[in-house]
Amino acid sequence: MNILQLSTHLNIGGIGSYVTGISARLKKRGHNIVVVSSGGDMEKELVSRSIPHISLDIKTKSELSPKLFRNIPRLLSIVRSEKIDVIHAHTRITQVLACIVSRLAGIPYVVTCHGFFRKKLGRRIFKCWGDKTIAISDAVKTHLMNNFNVAADDIALVYNGVDIDRFNKRFTNDEKKALKKSLNIRERTVIGAIGRLSSVKGYEYLIYAFKLLIDELKDIRLLIVGDGSRREYLIDKAKRLKVDKYITFERGRLDTPEFLSIMDVFVSSAIQEGLGLSIVEALAAGRPVVASNVGGISSIVKDGRTGILTKAKDARALAGAIKGLLNNTALKDKFARRGRDLVEDAFTIDRMVDKIEGVYKASRSHPDKKKILIISVNWLGDVLFTTPFIKAIRKRFPASHIACMVMPRCKEMLEDNPNVDEIIIYDEDHIHKSLMGKFKLILSLRKKRFNTAFILHRSFTKALITFLSGIRVRIGYSTKKRGLLLTSAIEEPVEEMHKIEYFLRIASECGADTHDKDYEFFVNKDEKDAVDHFLKSEGVNRGDIIVVINPGGNWLPKRWPKEKFAKLSRKMIDELGARVVITGAKKDIPLSEEIESLSRAKVINACGKTSLKRLGAFMERADLVVSSDSGPMHLATSVKSKVIALFGPTSNAITGPYGTGHFEVIRKNIGCPVPCYNFGCRDHKCMDAITVDEVFTKAKEVLSAR
Repeated sequence: MNILQLSTHLNIGGIGSYVTGISARLKKRGHNIVVVSSGGDMEKELVSRSIPHISLDIKTKSELSPKLFRNIPRLLSIVRSEKIDVIHAHTRITQVLACIVSRLAGIPYVVTCHGFFRKKLGRRIFKCWGDKTIAISDAVKTHLMNNFNVAADDIALVYNGVDIDRFNKRFTNDEKKALKKSLNIRERTVIGAIGRLSSVKGYEYLIYAFKLLIDELKDIRLLIVGDGSRREYLIDKAKRLKVDKYITFERGRLDTPEFLSIMDVFVSSAIQEGLGLSIVEALAAGRPVVASNVGGISSIVKDGRTGILTKAKDARALAGAIKGLLNNTALKDKFARRGRDLVEDAFTIDRMVDKIEGVYKASRSHPDKKKILIISVNWLGDVLFTTPFIKAIRKRFPASHIACMVMPRCKEMLEDNPNVDEIIIYDEDHIHKSLMGKFKLILSLRKKRFNTAFILHRSFTKALITFLSGIRVRIGYSTKKRGLLLTSAIEEPVEEMHKIEYFLRIASECGADTHDKDYEFFVNKDEKDAVDHFLKSEGVNRGDIIVVINPGGNWLPKRWPKEKFAKLSRKMIDELGARVVITGAKKDIPLSEEIESLSRAKVINACGKTSLKRLGAFMERADLVVSSDSGPMHLATSVKSKVIALFGPTSNAITGPYGTGHFEVIRKNIGCPVPCYNFGCRDHKCMDAITVDEVFTKAKEVLSAR
């Protein structure tokens, strides 16, 4: 893709770093990048990475400036000669310029909002929010919607990210001493701030706070790094407070990690902030942070977890937080460690560029962009079976907005799924049970303006809801006499097939590639950490064999006898030295307690103690999962655990584990038809026929490859 990055300047600071950072990463990914701006200190970064920079005199604050209109022909020429596919504008002036040129050239443009804006007349006349608007924080997104009426669907939330490798360097004591010496810093303790010296950064409150600190603490210095219009004002403020000899004002430079290396605490005293790139950099460098709680800062500084948040414009509170942190080494270390983990998890430049690439692709395909609603199914395992279908639809329509409508109990199955943009709850047992509830749902769907619906559920009601919601294209099986409600009514297959194949057949109707059969469940780092903490508290070490047994099931005939689960647990512990964990829902607690008692062994009972996300993390951590046909069994398969699935009345050919995962199915043919829906069955002989010895033997085989 040929991409033009457009900014009024490339000064050291947030926008300059953002433009040069994403340009370098996009070039590395094979895109052709051209940067157009009035120039600045960050130009040398582009030169060092062989990224073309074209200088245009567009540095102005007025959308009506002659400079802007004078440069339209020049920018249009650049767009055409470089065969630009998409323009990315980063300042208010370039938003307007990009808007005009994109329409003349017939190409899309994208806007990044790096902060907050006043509702000036110019913004009302020239809205210019682009084919897609990138908000750098939740606060900025809310600001755009509330103050400028930008539709939520037209905003992409993309947090700022940093090049984590730049901040991996650990500076030696000699290097730190040399830097301190060059800055004429003799004090042992340094608190610091980095950023543009402007009124919104609130540096005067930091200086006031430092005045309070210097009266109590000795051997301390304040280091402020940056340039801007308030520089002389702040220097004068320091002199009038008689703390100037303890404050170092250093001009903005590119070697941010070096400055951060000598700071004991990083401080942001901003009174307005979109996100705070310098804060992200400080966290990446392992610096504990104290910051004012404004704008998007709370997205990165989690109060009491990765730093301390204080009230804005409150120098006394700021001083108290800094002092408390300086006096608590353990807390400083904890904040530093957690802050870096947070950046690695959510604020890396690669993660940011991944999303920006997606925005570019979406803007380019804007005329053909779809808003897709997938009506999902009702059970946990079945919802997991739909994830290959969702993947196939995302691959077929990569630029589309994809929403999934699910029951409340199934919501977690799709959370964090990168192929799902939105989850809509359909609560047919409560708020949507009545006609009025369904009517309200239909109205809300109409407002979302979906143009395509895939109806995976066989229900007539759900097909009717999509019809009444004004969704033009409606695709699904022609079950329950609902064919007239569908624009593409597919004949239901008569042959037996796995449910994954059943759903994928619908995807194939729109030309989707259906070769990927693996179903997926996504577990975040917090859940993994929580499981690690729980297991550690139970005395489980990293090298221990962990076997999860899941004895429950949504109906009794599918369950393996509790006595056999108990005997299997005992054998796992006595003969393999395994740590056995029992999992299940709250309703399964009595069952788990019986198994624990019958086993007469030290098992770990986690039943009823986990959300679905945490259960997935348990399964992912396990060396083996033993379960009957149930949602948790499919959860284990979806996170690529090794699974032994015990089947009786249900058919593993229809609802068994599927795809390329590590699973074994044990079932016994006792002459009964399968699937069997005889809920009155009392002997459950199909499940009872499975012996403990054969499950244990299979378990040893699986674990031998551990």
